[in-house]
Amino acid sequence: MRGVAFAGDRGIQYVEVSADGEKTWTLADLAPPLSEYAWTLWSFPCVFPKAGVYRLAARAADRYSGRQADGPRDPFPSGASGIHRIDVNVA
Repeated sequence: MRGVAFAGDRGIQYVEVSADGEKTWTLADLAPPLSEYAWTLWSFPCVFPKAGVYRLAARAADRYSGRQADGPRDPFPSGASGIHRIDVNVA
């Protein structure tokens, strides 16, 4: 699983990923950003115990405001929030 995170001049402190319906969260691996204002690439190895549908979720934390909270908010001036979720079907 891979993605990008961005927090403007606040930078990304960490990204967490859940592969068990948000019961537990694990830190993703971050690649060093190319500049202070660049997107931060992240990756997380997913291993699924059996076939089925899994809900994957990701959330990020910047260096100052803390972790993304669930639910929408006005993106100005602090940026959007919410947890990104996707269902995957493992065969």
